[in-house]
Amino acid sequence: MNLLAALLLGHLVADFPLQTDRIYKLKNESCLGIALHAAIHMILTAFLIKQPLTVWPLLVTLGVLHFLIDLVKVHAPQKPQAIGFVLDQVAHIVVLKGLADRWATTTDSALSSSILLPMIVYGVFLATLVFLWVLANDLSLGALGNKSYILWTKSYLLQVSQYAGWPLILSLVVYWYQSSLPAV
Repeated sequence: MNLLAALLLGHLVADFPLQTDRIYKLKNESCLGIALHAAIHMILTAFLIKQPLTVWPLLVTLGVLHFLIDLVKVHAPQKPQAIGFVLDQVAHIVVLKGLADRWATTTDSALSSSILLPMIVYGVFLATLVFLWVLANDLSLGALGNKSYILWTKSYLLQVSQYAGWPLILSLVVYWYQSSLPAV
């Protein structure tokens, strides 16, 4: 169970606060951008699991499958985009569940459940903000496009979600730093 939670947290952090506007643009410009994004997923996940070098096939499989899912998303975009967003996230979660089932007896999360679960809840909150931004972009093309709340969401919510991701990233950095200190 903790391995799935670690994989999910890695996905939420790498797909939302660590997927900057620049990385998103690179993903849409070339396969190298998608590869960079998949590498970020692999590296972050390596920090979230125990003995990552002993389960390097897990990390490589995660990276390759994330690359392929995002490659399909870039080359076969869905209209409306909200549908594509949901399908993309479902595909990633199915992969994470499969990987967790396959490697559950080999490795586990480096974080305890008491740390993982609040971080996952916050990550889902960030993902929801991005989904609402995508939905606002879809709705802006229709009859609701001139509503002030749609215009505000389309203009500002992505930036709000990116700034709101920093506490999650900083929490992980602080945790890793504290766990690397020698026991007193």
